[in-house]
Amino acid sequence: MTSWSVVEAVLPAGVEDRAAGAVVGAHRLNAETQRRTWGHDDFVEPVEHWLGTLRGQEYTERIVLVAVPAASADRRPEDLTADDVAGAAVVELPRTSNPRLAELDVWADPDRLRQGIGTALVDAAERVAARRGRTTVHGMTYHRGEPPEGHPDALAAASGSGRLDGSVPGVAFAAHRGYRPEQAERYSVLDVPLDAAVLARHLDGAAAAAGPGYRLHSWTDRTPDAWLDDVGVLLTRMSTDVPLADLDVEEDPWDAARVRYGEDLAAASGRGYVVTVAEHVPSGRLVALTRIEHPAAQPECAWQEDTLVLREHRGHRLGMLVKAANLRTLAHERPATRRVHTWNAEENGHMLAINVALGFRPAGVYASWQRRS
Repeated sequence: MTSWSVVEAVLPAGVEDRAAGAVVGAHRLNAETQRRTWGHDDFVEPVEHWLGTLRGQEYTERIVLVAVPAASADRRPEDLTADDVAGAAVVELPRTSNPRLAELDVWADPDRLRQGIGTALVDAAERVAARRGRTTVHGMTYHRGEPPEGHPDALAAASGSGRLDGSVPGVAFAAHRGYRPEQAERYSVLDVPLDAAVLARHLDGAAAAAGPGYRLHSWTDRTPDAWLDDVGVLLTRMSTDVPLADLDVEEDPWDAARVRYGEDLAAASGRGYVVTVAEHVPSGRLVALTRIEHPAAQPECAWQEDTLVLREHRGHRLGMLVKAANLRTLAHERPATRRVHTWNAEENGHMLAINVALGFRPAGVYASWQRRS
């Protein structure tokens, strides 16, 4: 069996840089893993766009580790080629919150599984986390579906909602490493554009329930200056107001500067946004938000990201109101879009009910794992 060494990749200025080989190789393996897992390319961005995200280091330190044959380990990281890379991991370390936390994303060459690549990468990633004083490590595994109830190898998420197949290599590997499956997220897909009459029915019903005390605003890519502070509040609350099971997560603060930084990073990564918010008219403050992110290189797909209604304004169907309005805006601003992907905790019954009503269909499971030291 080949022995593996893990080295930290150089983040080059661009993919044409001679030092880009390790990042290009890591991206290539990730792309192949996504294709084999899901059977489509919707999550496969150009390597230039992925590099743009990796270089965004102000609020999150991102470290790329690559596994290479031990015989290549004596070469400088900038001299590695894409063909040297047998697997990779990204370690994310929050800079402005959650000082105990490290987040890992690990993948290996799909044609060289069970050869010790994952073990070498996780060992190295955990050492990085420990050196930085991070005592909680999170990771994800991805699955095309969940086993039926009563399946002999079914592993329930600790949240009590959602199941994993314990016989799947990634699940067995994570459990063996001492990670606990805290939460299962339902991955769903919506075919768009929705029928105009169906969308109007959802909008009208939600607007009637909300009443005249709420007003909608929509925009693309850049938050209007007047709403920057309020969007910062909503994104801060997003970090703690959604179901988190027993994940060790603290509030992640956002302010106007961070909102702008996030938008600039998205643009550098080849992504845009369609955003709809609800203003509470009596107070003039934003109390609900939803964002659909879309990659420039893949005009047929988009990703439903954050949706939040502040706790004190729930019960007025604002979740359905902003999501339906944002889908209408998406159809107008990006008419080539045909699929919207989204993820929701299985215990988040209210948001899942909204998605089901809109027509989202289950497509897989994302499992959140946690290990504390």
